[in-house]
Amino acid sequence: MTSDKGEVRNPADISEVVGTYPLLGAGDVDAAVEAAGKAQAEWAARPAVERAQLLAEAADRIAALDGFDELLIREQGKVAWEAGFEVGFFEALSSYYAGMAPDLDEGELAVDDGLGQLRIFHEPVGIVGAITPWNWPFALTAVKVVPALLAGNAVIVKPASNTPLTVMRALGAITDLFPSGLLAVLTGPGSTVGRRLLEHPLVRKVSLTGSTETGREAAAVAGQTVKNLTLELSPPPGSCASASSASTPLGPWRRSWPTGCAPSSTSTPSATASSRALRWGRSTTGPSATS
Repeated sequence: MTSDKGEVRNPADISEVVGTYPLLGAGDVDAAVEAAGKAQAEWAARPAVERAQLLAEAADRIAALDGFDELLIREQGKVAWEAGFEVGFFEALSSYYAGMAPDLDEGELAVDDGLGQLRIFHEPVGIVGAITPWNWPFALTAVKVVPALLAGNAVIVKPASNTPLTVMRALGAITDLFPSGLLAVLTGPGSTVGRRLLEHPLVRKVSLTGSTETGREAAAVAGQTVKNLTLELSPPPGSCASASSASTPLGPWRRSWPTGCAPSSTSTPSATASSRALRWGRSTTGPSATS
């Protein structure tokens, strides 16, 4: 663990240092991966319904954090109503995805033809890396962390270096609910921390939100170990469009994304919920006990 620190400054008043974060390196990633591997097996052995209950408890803790929305305003520059909206993501997503826990435990019924049944079971991939951006630092962390944990994975989060504080505070408040090492936040340069997550052979999936150029680099690095990679990349200039959804797990979706771009109909939680919650695992098929 390095003693070097990075500073986060208020974009509305750059003379204000909002907080600091450790500048970690590749060795810290290796140590976190080792700890995550030990914790993940224990976590995956628990029923998904139990995992969902712990995620609900985690959401309650985050919701009770004093001044959490104010911290987001100061480090990212959001207006107050938008910060209030963003800090509710973990709670809303935990509640929404909890409804999928029984499918993870019992399997999805694929065939029931009178002769027997065939069910599809989804297994966790293992260790998941989550690389998140500056514009929705907590919301997009929640979008990656909640379904990955529910599916039985360990998660290592690498937040953007100019907005890591809300992620550090929120996840730091809940890590003790889970096996030691299961959920970690690693701060530092993308060129070292992010790259090591992408190239580490024991990290079997990485979900990254960022620029198109970063995505190209990430795909090239992740390809060396043929890991599962999800990229949500910034679109070309001028391609943003309005979108709306009246039935998302976060309540009525705003008709335009206030920080520049509206989500497409396939990137809202309501449109991707089923596949997202199960995408973090690999599928196996097998006869049920009654076949």
